[in-house]
Amino acid sequence: MEETFYPANLMYSPSSKLVQINTIVNKETVFPKEYPYTSSTTKVLRENFKELYKECKKIVNISSKDLIIDIGSNDGIFLRPLKDKNIQVIGIEPAQNIAKMALDQKIEVINKYFTDSVAEEICNKFGHADLVTASNVFAHADNIDEITHGAFKLLKKGGSFVIEVQYLLDMINNLTFDNIYHEHINYWSVTSLNNFFTAAGYAIYKVEHIDTHGGSIRVYICETPSDIDESVPKFLEEEDNFGLKDYK
Repeated sequence: MEETFYPANLMYSPSSKLVQINTIVNKETVFPKEYPYTSSTTKVLRENFKELYKECKKIVNISSKDLIIDIGSNDGIFLRPLKDKNIQVIGIEPAQNIAKMALDQKIEVINKYFTDSVAEEICNKFGHADLVTASNVFAHADNIDEITHGAFKLLKKGGSFVIEVQYLLDMINNLTFDNIYHEHINYWSVTSLNNFFTAAGYAIYKVEHIDTHGGSIRVYICETPSDIDESVPKFLEEEDNFGLKDYK
């Protein structure tokens, strides 16, 4: 079988501070309909999503009346325990075999890539969500603007968008360069995320460091935060001291 090779150079934007791989491979090639990776097989991820639920519960008084949507829901690892608590959940997962795993557990899953039209479809059928999550989606996707505005289209007024993504500074400090491959288009810092969400009209109001994927960050975003947690300026200052803002 003949192999196909693609360039894999990292590019850095001095204005946005975002690091990206220079070649975007067709998503059907990188993420086939029969996708082999399932999150539930990893103990670290199982524990992480339990923690994500606990942390989200602090900002949303989650009850059976609420709707929670997970973009890139994989096999339903985050939504399953919520479903068990009779909370209405919806997963969005493009891989057919992975989506079926969640569907077999009676989890509502939309087997599509998340787009603006999918957001419209969900709003029309299910209403608006109290919370939208996306774990590692911001590393994998190149339509970040569409995903972000779609997420906020899904949310009720005052709702939160919570993302998890591998942390650029951990990758540099720990030399985990094996995380650089074509599935991972974007390599984020809090600085680059803050620049992105500010430009999009939203605000980061809290950041947590988590252990997944060799070091990641959990970032809380809303439209008009009533308060900015001290973690946000702390991360930005640490990255400034690291010298991220000085890279040209």
